[in-house]
Amino acid sequence: MLRPQDASEYAELPVRHNEDKMNTTLAKKLPLSVSPPDSYDSPHSKAHLLLQAHFSHSILPIADYQTDTKSVLDQALRILQVRALRLYYFRVARMFRGLKTFADWIM
Repeated sequence: MLRPQDASEYAELPVRHNEDKMNTTLAKKLPLSVSPPDSYDSPHSKAHLLLQAHFSHSILPIADYQTDTKSVLDQALRILQVRALRLYYFRVARMFRGLKTFADWIM
């Protein structure tokens, strides 16, 4: 299962000049590590760090990160809604497949 920060929507998240160094510093203050650890210049790693910083109420190193966090959170809501909808449709389809098998068995 993909983690929310791995969604393709975050591929366009800007990683500005020298933000990889700030991401490295920020990552040391957060509970979950970035995977792989040398990818601090990746937009997906930055999304991972911004989500963690938001939920752990961490102070962000620069004002641009506030704007980026808002963008990440806006996209996260849509990403999670789509995943929940897919899960719902998967379960409904599985239920109907089970009903068809049950109906075939009865007849």
